[in-house]
Amino acid sequence: MENFLSGSLPFWEKLDPIEKQFVIEHTQQKQFAKNTIIYHAGWENAGLKLVRTGQVRIFLSSPGGGEITLFRLKGGDLCIISVMCMMKKFSPDINMEAEKDSELYIIPAEFYEKLSAGNPAVRNFNQELLSRRFSDIMSAVEEIAFSSNEKKLADALLHHCELEDSLTLSITHDTLAKDIGTAREVVSRTLKRFEELGLVELYRGRIKVLNTIELKSK
Repeated sequence: MENFLSGSLPFWEKLDPIEKQFVIEHTQQKQFAKNTIIYHAGWENAGLKLVRTGQVRIFLSSPGGGEITLFRLKGGDLCIISVMCMMKKFSPDINMEAEKDSELYIIPAEFYEKLSAGNPAVRNFNQELLSRRFSDIMSAVEEIAFSSNEKKLADALLHHCELEDSLTLSITHDTLAKDIGTAREVVSRTLKRFEELGLVELYRGRIKVLNTIELKSK
């Protein structure tokens, strides 16, 4: 655990030996099966989260049940969404879901707050990431609000190709609809249009991307 924490926490070298031991003793190692909710806006399971393995989706939810994917985290990534909520500086209905079987290290909120209160390097880290991630979220929301469905879907397909390092994706239309904040039917129609243009090939449960250059130009 110590090796992973030291390589993943930017402020690790600014902690004294007692603080490092404090982090190690209070960090929880948890497994989350695919499709499990890791965190939701009710402050459940709040804390600083580090993804060791797997893939996690961060998304906004609406009272009507709609979802918009903001970003994803893979092994080695650090999630500061809970930090935002813990510090009460940012509190929309943000949720975290394991898209694949995932292993996370979690520093619970009460212990992370104590660490932040006692070390200025940790507080500076919080502020920098809060600012950076808020900008990322606003950019994602602006793209969803003002881009065409074709562009949003093209970007989503390219994003998944990058995540999987493959041009053949095992992905549902429903997942893509959540990514871009639209209805599943809209995604199906747009994909059919892409297929007619020779940009993708559609199979049951799979999409093969044929022309990344044209998708990037959408």
